[in-house]
Amino acid sequence: MIASNKKSNYLRSWKQKHHDYSGKILNWFQVILLLQGSTIVNIIPWIAFFGVYSLIISLLEYYENHIPLPKISGGLPNIVLSFNLVLSLLLIFRTNAANERHWEGRKLWGVLVNTSRNLGRGISIIIEERSCKDRLEK
Repeated sequence: MIASNKKSNYLRSWKQKHHDYSGKILNWFQVILLLQGSTIVNIIPWIAFFGVYSLIISLLEYYENHIPLPKISGGLPNIVLSFNLVLSLLLIFRTNAANERHWEGRKLWGVLVNTSRNLGRGISIIIEERSCKDRLEK
C-alpha cells in the first residue's frame, strides 16, 4: 500500500509530467525554470540586484567608522515620510477598488447561479415526463 502511494504521488509530480511530455529527465530546479508562464526566470535578476545592493548598504553601515559618509540632512526624512504617506493612501484606494470589483463580480455570479437554478426548476416543472427515458432527457 505504501509503495503504491509513493508511485501515485510520483506520477502526479511535475518532474514526471515533464518527463512524460518531453522525454527529458531533469531535476526540480530545471523543471521550475522550464515551466511555461513561470515568473521565476524574470525575478531572479532582480533578486540578485537587490541582494548585492543590500550587501553594499550593509557593508557601508558596518564600516561606517572607517569610511567617511555624508550625513543625512534634516529635511530628507520628512520628504520620505510624506512620500510613504501618499504611497500608502494610493495602495488603500487601489485595494478598495479591487474589493469593490470582487464584490460586484460575486453579486453577478450569485444572480447567475440563482437564475440557472430557477430555469432548471422551471424546466423540471413545465415539461411533462411520460417515461423514465423522458426524465433523463429532461
